[in-house]
Amino acid sequence: MAIRSRALAASLPTVDTRYVVGALAAALAAVLVLILTRPPERIAVLIAADDVAAGVTIDETRFITKLVESDIGLVPSASLGEFEGWTLAVPLAAGEPVIESVLTPPELIAAPNAIAVSLPPEHAVLGKLAAGDFVDVYVTDRGPTGEVSTELAASHVYIVAVTVDDDRISGGRVDVLLAVDDALAPVLASAVRADGVDLVRVAP
Repeated sequence: MAIRSRALAASLPTVDTRYVVGALAAALAAVLVLILTRPPERIAVLIAADDVAAGVTIDETRFITKLVESDIGLVPSASLGEFEGWTLAVPLAAGEPVIESVLTPPELIAAPNAIAVSLPPEHAVLGKLAAGDFVDVYVTDRGPTGEVSTELAASHVYIVAVTVDDDRISGGRVDVLLAVDDALAPVLASAVRADGVDLVRVAP
């Protein structure tokens, strides 16, 4: 039995571990070469097809796509629908990319003025607001005899910017920049001074 086992072991081929290690190293090197030499992923962004004047609305007729390695700050062509109705604040030359910072939302065209209101969190959705949100603005008026009345001053008001101060000592403040027209601006200015403004976020 021992003789048969030794004969069987002798008949099996031997494997040099150096060849195995070498083969694995070569395979790893090939994978690394593929990773390092693979071209970076390119993203399609919007660029001006021709010279475009300021005030022009963003649409597919005046802009074409270009592949770039990074779309930071640029407008991906796949997001064109999200900017429907937006306009250019500055002119673009042919071939220039569309930058988000030079786009104006339609809400700021309809209400080009802006007013800043600073409110306690409990009057501004606890600060759960962001630029691009819409709010309904309620104004509370306290009459000379103490009567209180609250009315809807404006609906679907566009938020331009928001800053939240979470100072626990002072109670915190929510600073909101609202897009307003000539009629709403004085109403809000008066109500803010009387601490009579409440913002209600509109569901998207």
